[in-house]
Amino acid sequence: MPWPLDDALAAHERGDYATAFRLYRALADQGNAVAQYKLGLMYAQGRGMPRDDAEAVKWYRLAADQGHADAQVKLGGMVEGGLGVPYDQAEAVKWFRLAADQGHVFAQFRLGFMYEKGRGVPQNKAEAVKWYRLAADQGEASASRAAAQVILEEMDCIALMEERRLTRFRGGVKQDDVQAVKLYRLAADQGHASTQNRLRVFINSIVEHFLVCIAFAFSILLLVIFVFFVYLFVSWAGLIVTLLFIIAVFLFLLVLK
Repeated sequence: MPWPLDDALAAHERGDYATAFRLYRALADQGNAVAQYKLGLMYAQGRGMPRDDAEAVKWYRLAADQGHADAQVKLGGMVEGGLGVPYDQAEAVKWFRLAADQGHVFAQFRLGFMYEKGRGVPQNKAEAVKWYRLAADQGEASASRAAAQVILEEMDCIALMEERRLTRFRGGVKQDDVQAVKLYRLAADQGHASTQNRLRVFINSIVEHFLVCIAFAFSILLLVIFVFFVYLFVSWAGLIVTLLFIIAVFLFLLVLK
């Protein structure tokens, strides 16, 4: 790293914005991407000069065009918010993707969000989860929560008597309780109280659903045994009455549900 840039970074760190700006500007005019990015930051934050979003976008773009990932993320954010540049979600996605492809964790998170909400790209929950998971794998707790939430939102209440399979697909995202718990646990382990609470609620709901299924299956078994004994020891008329009663009870429970 060239020594003038070291001096500029040091001046910036200690709050000597006039010196930092002068050094950054000289390097930025020579095409230094880091200096261009830092200059964009100073304009965006109003450090040492009045805030100027248009100038910030100008310098972010110069750095982003050279592949500077942080500048690409900042430029994407400015374009997404219409700050100093016309509002354009499709262009924001372009810059987030360029940075995400370099492994930038926040860009991966933002790209996942854009796919989840259908901003600048067609809504695609599978693609959203893909990018959220990549960010989560780098320790981004917000991405862990977001990925888990997308999976949960894609889940249907799977009725035992409706289908024989416990896993279905909709919108391209596999409905996977285990994966949702894994992602919530990853976020919860990083100390997010709201996620810890959601994880407890979610696990309790899974346990409750499991117990209800067991109780339902046991009830069906008892009914089958009861009907069998009625068939053996009672008249056909009694069997028909019993079956009608069982059907009526079953329909009543469905209405209550």
